Amino acid sequence: MNEVNKDPGKVIKEFRKSACEQKIQPDPTRLKYNVAYERFVVSTKAFCEHPTRESVLNVFRTINENDAVMCNCVVSDWRATFVRQTDRWVANVGPSGLCGVITVSTLVPQDLTKIRQPTGPTLWTLTEKTVTTHRSDDPLCANPKKNPLLPTITEGATTFSWNAPSTSINCREFMFTSGLEGMSDPRGPKGK
Repeated sequence: MNEVNKDPGKVIKEFRKSACEQKIQPDPTRLKYNVAYERFVVSTKAFCEHPTRESVLNVFRTINENDAVMCNCVVSDWRATFVRQTDRWVANVGPSGLCGVITVSTLVPQDLTKIRQPTGPTLWTLTEKTVTTHRSDDPLCANPKKNPLLPTITEGATTFSWNAPSTSINCREFMFTSGLEGMSDPRGPKGK
């Protein structure tokens, strides 16, 4: 929005070129079922019919409003074999790959007293620690900037916790993202 205030003519010209001159037809299925997409298409059409500072600001406001009520649902597939160690479960994978990556995953229950119950605890904290066994001067693993084809290996820890208090969220739209085949679209593979 700051760009619109600095040079509205430039922003109007650039947005008109990308949004109006390409003559891209809106997806009728998305228009029918996706309210946020419909609002964006309507505000963009209004801008294309009357390209003014106010109409381009309205498009940007629509995008911001849509983002504010969009909730992202992420589905991922992850497998590990855990071994119980007194009050926690631990999975140790590796070393693997060219750089000898070791990943240690630890699941700790929120309520330790429930670990002895047949159903077990329902709230957990997962901590994943990653280390590498390569030499610090190894050009392939120590500095991924030297070889951009290799994945970045970051040593450190990440924690995921399932013990947050219940809160209500204002989701009017949902976006699904998944690494699983056919799961990015709630309709299944290829939108069927």
